[in-house]
Amino acid sequence: MAVRKSSKPLAPTAVFTPTPNPSPIEREGLKRDSDHVDKLRGFNAFQLRSRLPFPLDGGKGPGDGGVIRGGGLQWARGKMLDLLTLGLVGAFLFPYLFMVSSSFKSRLETFAYPPVWLFQPTLEHYQNIFQDMNILFYMKNSAIIAVSSTLLTILIAIPATYSFARYRFRYKEGIAYGFLFLQMVPGISIVFALFFIARTLDLFDTHLFLIVVYLLWNVPYAIWMMRGFVEGIPVELEESAMVDGASRFLAFRLITLPLMAGGVAATAILIFIGVWNEFSLAFFLTSTEARTMPTTIAFFMTHSGIKWGPMFATATIGTLPVVVFALLVRRYFISALTFGAVKG
Repeated sequence: MAVRKSSKPLAPTAVFTPTPNPSPIEREGLKRDSDHVDKLRGFNAFQLRSRLPFPLDGGKGPGDGGVIRGGGLQWARGKMLDLLTLGLVGAFLFPYLFMVSSSFKSRLETFAYPPVWLFQPTLEHYQNIFQDMNILFYMKNSAIIAVSSTLLTILIAIPATYSFARYRFRYKEGIAYGFLFLQMVPGISIVFALFFIARTLDLFDTHLFLIVVYLLWNVPYAIWMMRGFVEGIPVELEESAMVDGASRFLAFRLITLPLMAGGVAATAILIFIGVWNEFSLAFFLTSTEARTMPTTIAFFMTHSGIKWGPMFATATIGTLPVVVFALLVRRYFISALTFGAVKG
């Protein structure tokens, strides 16, 4: 049977749907396709790609026309990296979650072995620290010292950082490395000298002396932290503002300071956390009036044993201000972590 060819080109169709009663030509075509599939024995690339759970071209999804390359290996590496990250996060969070859960356990459940994971929560430990210990008094002391020390450190360190980043003066690098050397001196090594100074000046067990002592370590640390942020801001921006009539201070306030806000926020977070959690200096330089939260750990070590429940409750309460403060400025902190990253 002869087939007459048409002069008009056939319009391409996306999907071929066989008719219920195919013609002889269609039956022949279907037979050839069936023989071809039998020869491939299931190794059709599209079918294989559409059944795999990972992309074969390193970026496209299953069955979207990609080419078989090393995408499966990349997908496996990505999943392994995700699992490793989740494992590390879980390892770091487990002690904190164990502490928080133990603060809601009864005394018997706290000492149970193996540990009890399903229990009836109780607030007896929190009632103990708020009523018997007056934990709010120590939280107030920690807040006064941490907030004051952080604000004063930032106010002193910002102009000092700008001077180190923008001006040239004699022994600039030597002074900068001297600040770095101060960070290597452990506070416990000079705590007795600080104790003698505090007693001599009648400043022992006061907020003021503890704030000044923290400034000795925090200001050099803040200068080194924020110096890189200022140096990463093009000086041409300030020069352009000064060409338009702005003073050096106005150019700094309107241009440089907003651009370094992320670095300031990140530095403030780290300083606040460090001061809030500091133990050794606060323990030796205070007794009752200026005692901070971390030093209350000594209250739970008695002759009859360690009071784990109230200790866990106090530690849980003590971490809340740091978490809240970090959440409030997280946007600036994240931008500071990515500052200077290569963008493509």
